[in-house]
Amino acid sequence: MWRLRLLLCSGAAGGLEGAQIPARRSAAAAVKDTAKITLDKLPVRGYRELVAHLATLTRNTVSFAGRRLEKLSTPTPEQRRVFDLLGKPIPLRLSAA
Repeated sequence: MWRLRLLLCSGAAGGLEGAQIPARRSAAAAVKDTAKITLDKLPVRGYRELVAHLATLTRNTVSFAGRRLEKLSTPTPEQRRVFDLLGKPIPLRLSAA
């Protein structure tokens, strides 16, 4: 691997002139990576972790005195942010799709 880099940097590899140096990470990216927290003060999660966290948003059905009520658990700031980024409201009812 280091030999390939040496060839690319020296320009000896078949006409590759001035090989580019990889971009450096910004200070903000380094802080986010180290702290595992976004600039919005929300945790950094992988896709599967995020979907698992969204699954904790629960809807409870309560029946009393002949009435049926649906109660949505209070969404976390992270769950609210996901729906804001999607441009969708938090669904209050299940859609029959």
